[in-house]
Amino acid sequence: LASSAASDVYKEEAEDTQKVKKAVEERIESQKGVFKDYVKEQYDKLCDAEINTKGNYVYWICTNDNKKAENIILSYFE
Repeated sequence: LASSAASDVYKEEAEDTQKVKKAVEERIESQKGVFKDYVKEQYDKLCDAEINTKGNYVYWICTNDNKKAENIILSYFE
């Protein structure tokens, strides 16, 4: 998580999805601290990062167009 665009998808056991989601949230928060005074536009993008679940999948998106990226990710579930 050091570029201007990133996304990941993780498949987990049902009972682990919330743990993984929390770990991703914590990672994004720690990266905000790194980027806050370093690269403002990256910090802003991290503030807009989205973390979602779909069944046993956890995915996070941090791009210039989160909605487009999410549509691409969700298209693999169809």
